[in-house]
Amino acid sequence: MQHSQQQQSQQIANLLQFAHSSYSSNPTDALSALMEALTLQNGSNAAQVAMNRIRSELGDTVADCVARHQRIAEGEMTQRAMAVVEEMMNDTSTFLYAQGRQHILQQAMEDGSSVVCLKCGDMVKADRWSQHSTMWCRAIDDLMEEKEMDG
Repeated sequence: MQHSQQQQSQQIANLLQFAHSSYSSNPTDALSALMEALTLQNGSNAAQVAMNRIRSELGDTVADCVARHQRIAEGEMTQRAMAVVEEMMNDTSTFLYAQGRQHILQQAMEDGSSVVCLKCGDMVKADRWSQHSTMWCRAIDDLMEEKEMDG
């Protein structure tokens, strides 16, 4: 029981870190992450109260956009994660494949100890997510290159 509570706490921390790091560049994703963290921490009733407040203060359009984005993001995240894990499990060039231990990747996703970065597709240990998203993500380099080309 304690292990699952630790995983949930880590997942909430990761969602909050993501929201903090992306609120200016992608406010809809940030708000969706906050709503998911709220749901995990306090349950769906608390998230519904927050959504009602968003609806009353920001309007139906914003609330509907957040709700729609949450549904799409959750499905997209699951599909991407499954595709990344499947690809890694079948990659014959990896050490785990050579040792016949590629199932470790699937277990890491299932037990919540790893997550898949939606920006670059890498599998990252959950407790290293904040460092990945701010320093190691390959998408950061791509974004920097785009800015240099534009500027």
